[in-house]
Amino acid sequence: MAKLTKLGWDKAFKKEGKIFVKPHRDMARIAKFFKKEGIRKILDLGCGSGRHLVYLAKRGFDAYGIDIARHGIKIARDWLKKERLKANLEIGDIYKKLPYKDNFFDAIIGIKTLHHEKIENIRKLIKEVKRILKPGGLIFITGHRKPPKKKIP
Repeated sequence: MAKLTKLGWDKAFKKEGKIFVKPHRDMARIAKFFKKEGIRKILDLGCGSGRHLVYLAKRGFDAYGIDIARHGIKIARDWLKKERLKANLEIGDIYKKLPYKDNFFDAIIGIKTLHHEKIENIRKLIKEVKRILKPGGLIFITGHRKPPKKKIP
């Protein structure tokens, strides 16, 4: 499934460009809360074309993003450059071993990404998130609007 997703997203970003440009409706509240909690280093899982990376970098966070779609990462890099912002970007599959050190991030966000994969791969991702998130770190994850057909135990 990840291969199909990669091809699908790569094709979509190549054809459409910046597919998503507005940050998630709760991002302002989340960023404010992160600031209050002293959060600095944030990873955006499935960052796509960079809408949350740009938003977070503009607010002074150390933004990191990973996405499987090469064209999405290219768009994010170009957007960040245009805005004169910096973020650390990786092309990679979030359902495999993540290329970050243990206890590296203060917070991790995943906006509408988890529902794209099988439950067993989501479990692997959760283990990786636990590994790379600092003790006491924060997580903000959203899903698809429709409830899943199968419950995640």
